[in-house]
Amino acid sequence: EFPEARAAEGATEVEFDIIVGNPPYGGGVLGYGEETLTEPYITSGLDIVALFIERQLSLLDDDGYFGNVASLKIAFDADMEPVIDLFREKLDKTEISCFAKRPRCVFEGVEVRIALITGQIDIKQDDEEIEENIHTSEFIRFNEEDRNERLHGLEHRSIDDYILYEDGIDGSDNYVAIPKHGTERIEGIIQKLKEIDENILDRKSSNETDHAIWRREGQDYFVAPHYDRISGYNPRELRPFYFESELEARTAFLGICSSLFYLYWCVYADQYHVNLSHVNAFPLPH
Repeated sequence: EFPEARAAEGATEVEFDIIVGNPPYGGGVLGYGEETLTEPYITSGLDIVALFIERQLSLLDDDGYFGNVASLKIAFDADMEPVIDLFREKLDKTEISCFAKRPRCVFEGVEVRIALITGQIDIKQDDEEIEENIHTSEFIRFNEEDRNERLHGLEHRSIDDYILYEDGIDGSDNYVAIPKHGTERIEGIIQKLKEIDENILDRKSSNETDHAIWRREGQDYFVAPHYDRISGYNPRELRPFYFESELEARTAFLGICSSLFYLYWCVYADQYHVNLSHVNAFPLPH
């Protein structure tokens, strides 16, 4: 539709004041030759939604506006850190509204976790410090009765100081996810968790012991862990993790079964998988 945007040698002769997109998502969408096609992109090798976002940002004019209806995996997928870095680098105050797919979908019949992303291009100087410019809502769920109330007047909070790493909230190890916190109440709870210096990872044993918790990785909703292996229950995703003593195992079990862990899981996970990276980083003091 815009042949001017496909000039020779990869250059573009036009830039857009506004780009509104609804990119596809998933792996292997481009099929044969995907690696060659995506090699120039910073997000090469990631889900195709990341490639679309990167391309759209590159086509925006100075002070141009960006808006996308995209897969929410940009918030909870550990591989998506380069996309978050692009938002931080390119846009002034990115806002990401985060929607669950149950009990009701944002779009009727489309059971996908949705991110509504808005922002404006911000031309930064080389020596300019990047400010706290990414804000998220809480993980929003609604039903038919409260849909209008939940979708109007959304609150967003800065993700800075609350990004989850493998060694905890605002840690220094490998990146895990950005928070979906949105409200002062949720941010306050996450701040209290952040102030705890120890987590489940500090309590776990690297060897098999007689003291285990059994965790099911995914069931499209939260599945509490089991303290004892249930006879005859053998789902493919059931995995144990071990502790040195019964006390350590039972303490961790109580922590993971708590409403506090459920809130933390909603903030950092996808309301499907109970990933080990989330369990490990959950604060749990001695």
